[in-house]
Amino acid sequence: MKPEDFHRIVFESSDIGIYMTALSGELMSVNEAFARMMGFASTTALLARMGGNPASLYADPRQRDRLWNKVMTSGHLSNEVSEIARPDGLRMWVSESASMHGIGTPNAVLIGTVIDITELVTSQQALRSAEERYRGLFENAVDGTFISSLDGKMLDANQALARINGYETPAELISAVNTLAIEWYVEPQRRND
Repeated sequence: MKPEDFHRIVFESSDIGIYMTALSGELMSVNEAFARMMGFASTTALLARMGGNPASLYADPRQRDRLWNKVMTSGHLSNEVSEIARPDGLRMWVSESASMHGIGTPNAVLIGTVIDITELVTSQQALRSAEERYRGLFENAVDGTFISSLDGKMLDANQALARINGYETPAELISAVNTLAIEWYVEPQRRND
């Protein structure tokens, strides 16, 4: 196999979106994975519709300018996260990496990759939301609540528990309690039950 055949096979068969952009900003080439990711049936369809204006793929069209300025300054991008607005209305999140090639020549291009990270971003957003809800329940509970390590060190407490125990803040309570089993249990071995 010739090296150029290897490169062509990687370009055509990769599940990662690959693109090449001229310094003018026009998309010159994309692989099938890139076209599918962006909601097009073929590379030809994508280039015909979006080739001259790839900024319209970004949910925030200014994002492409920010990324372009960054790559023009540093010569590369690494794992930049952007929200994409596909022409079919679907929103998705991508991680984009790119680098300049042939700088200082008339044939300079930007070659980049795009990975769909929608599931990762969605799960991170759900986790943050759940943590915020939990934090709100914990902090605003009328019952005294705390979290401790397995060895009995108080890690967190809410305001209600601080008040119940005569402290102004949870931080004061946490710093005052060294070992829950000894200081809070009449029978310290009961903590292990």
